[in-house]
Amino acid sequence: MTEEVRTRTRAPIEPATAPTTGRGPAPAPAAAPTDASFMYRGDAAVQAREQELERQRVRREQGFAPFRYWLPVGDRGDIIILDNDLGPCYYEHAIPGPGNKWKDVTHELCPKEFDVCPLCAASGQKESYYAMFLTIMDMRPYTNRRGVVIPHNRRLLVVKAQQQPAFVRLKERLGNLRGTQMIMSRDGQGSANIGTPEFHASHDEEQIIAAFQHEEQRAQDNRVIKAANADCYPYDYNTLFTRPSGEDLRRRYGGVVPAGSNQEVADEWGGNSPPAGAGIAPATGNGITPAVAPAAAAAPTAAPGGIVPVANGGAAAPAGIVPVVAPAAGGAPPLDDEIPFAPCM
Repeated sequence: MTEEVRTRTRAPIEPATAPTTGRGPAPAPAAAPTDASFMYRGDAAVQAREQELERQRVRREQGFAPFRYWLPVGDRGDIIILDNDLGPCYYEHAIPGPGNKWKDVTHELCPKEFDVCPLCAASGQKESYYAMFLTIMDMRPYTNRRGVVIPHNRRLLVVKAQQQPAFVRLKERLGNLRGTQMIMSRDGQGSANIGTPEFHASHDEEQIIAAFQHEEQRAQDNRVIKAANADCYPYDYNTLFTRPSGEDLRRRYGGVVPAGSNQEVADEWGGNSPPAGAGIAPATGNGITPAVAPAAAAAPTAAPGGIVPVANGGAAAPAGIVPVVAPAAGGAPPLDDEIPFAPCM
């Protein structure tokens, strides 16, 4: 009698029931996210595109905005004021970049005194703060991308309302702010980004020109990008700032046109100018009023001495104006990593 030989077979193992290391069945692979509701579509996509094109146009027309002065927590630095008088004052918004990052902040003047500001009305936006603008020379040296040590840099000093009295008293005491050397100190996280000012010395016109004079700078296409000795004088605030407009801000940041506003009247006429008496009044002025009428800038004088090198690692110090505060390791913060001012709390 022949014995039948039987072959034992094993059932195939499916992935969902495959044995693991004793911890139970292996989890099913996670499905890829399919929610794209955050993306713009239809009319919203068209509106977002128009806003982005408008922001790009404004950036091209305004050119490069000046860097703003700030201090890291625990740091100190010297500044030289280049204005004769107290600078222009107005309301301003600081708008953080994507992810609420203040590194990518954008600053916009607020038209709330004569127009409906969409940034004030926006959910989550803080009210605009009142600021005074001064031009200063930051005496902290830094190294640019080409490895050249720059001994000083002209910047915009934004002084908020809480600190403006200190500068008003200084102006009353000295009569003229130009050439005033201040030591700025930032002690803690809650202190002002520009630091607390302390008067150190005053420098005359001859010293300012000798310290900060420079030649005309041209681009590769021979355009003049900086006039000779421009860094010896304040920024042209009438060119730097333009009158803010609620309509302009809505084009760039969105927002609903207020009922009965000038823009709504213009929209009713197809974007054209309405007939006389239709309710749209032309805007005048630039919306920025100096706290004190600025005096005429002094004419450049002969530059005695110029810039002389000192033993500080190859950097140069201006003749007659020497930083009081020793620069921190690495010098001033890199220009690519500006951390501008957050709105007032």
